Amino acid sequence: MDDFFEFLFSWATEILSGALALSVLCGVWSQWRRHHHRRKAFELMGLSQKHLVRGKSTAPLRENDPPAG
Repeated sequence: MDDFFEFLFSWATEILSGALALSVLCGVWSQWRRHHHRRKAFELMGLSQKHLVRGKSTAPLRENDPPAG
């Protein structure tokens, strides 16, 4: 009976470590893809990320835009 529990424990450990590794790989791939698509979008608009200020737009205001602040 001990052999069965040892087998079950080793099987569960392998499954959990594989799931953790898969989760980490999916997270890394998702972040890379998000960054890559964001950079491509800025390049298509003729901008670089240097044009952005965190949380603010650097685009010139139009006549109908309310003042900032």
